Amino acid sequence: VSAASGQGPAPVRVFRVQQTSFSDESRYTATLEPVTQLDLAFRTSGQVETLYLARGRPLEPGDEVAAGSVLARLRRTEFEARARSAEAQVADARAARASGAAQILDAEAAVTLANQDLRRAERLYEGQAMTRAELDSARARASSAQSRLLAAKAAADGFDARIGASNAALEESRVPLADTVLTAPFTAVVVARHIERGSTVAAGTVAYTLADLRQVKVRFGVPDMALRGLPTGSTMRMDVESVPGRHYLAHVIGVAPAADPATRLFGVQALAANPRGLLKAGMVASVVADIPGEKS
Repeated sequence: VSAASGQGPAPVRVFRVQQTSFSDESRYTATLEPVTQLDLAFRTSGQVETLYLARGRPLEPGDEVAAGSVLARLRRTEFEARARSAEAQVADARAARASGAAQILDAEAAVTLANQDLRRAERLYEGQAMTRAELDSARARASSAQSRLLAAKAAADGFDARIGASNAALEESRVPLADTVLTAPFTAVVVARHIERGSTVAAGTVAYTLADLRQVKVRFGVPDMALRGLPTGSTMRMDVESVPGRHYLAHVIGVAPAADPATRLFGVQALAANPRGLLKAGMVASVVADIPGEKS
């Protein structure tokens, strides 16, 4: 500014230039899914006798059940009758085997006695104290005793086979008996219940749909330029609008090897802990990934 203008110099604020770094914050819209969801079905047919009760009523969507909880039972009367019949067959087979074992002992004793008589008869015959006919009779008795022993052993083998078949039938009868009970394989939230008490179900009938929401899968898509900032194991921040005031961390567990042909986005999967169960399947979340920039 010239002095002729009658004004003094204008004040200037001075800043020190510093080297710093910055990061681009990328935000994506994601969908939450159960870490595991399955249909729980009966493996046998029958009539539903009991249902798991929560607060005095059958389970409804949103109820939580602990691992190992009995969710439903079929009427067991017919299956128990089959199992008892199979148990009786096993008992009969074992009793017959015991009787066969006793017959073997008797036959062995008879063989021993007949062989002793034969040896005695042979000595007497050599000393001309017994006739040829008497010797032949002693030999016939020894041979008959040996035949009875072989027959007793063969019968015992048959009893062993009968016991094996009876045991197999017993185990087979116990399988549908065990299948009358439906248990929760893990701590889960009920997504749907498809049966009622008193209803008749066929084998394969889905009784419950369960979801494991102790963790949730976070699914979203990103462009190829964002992949470098989302390696497996990296951590992202996550917010859910329907759960205000809470912030979550999600850990990347996988990235699709190819882009979706329709959207040209790469699918990313992450896991987020859900200790209080506030996160539900189908909720929409916002995830934030920090993509490091270059120093300037």
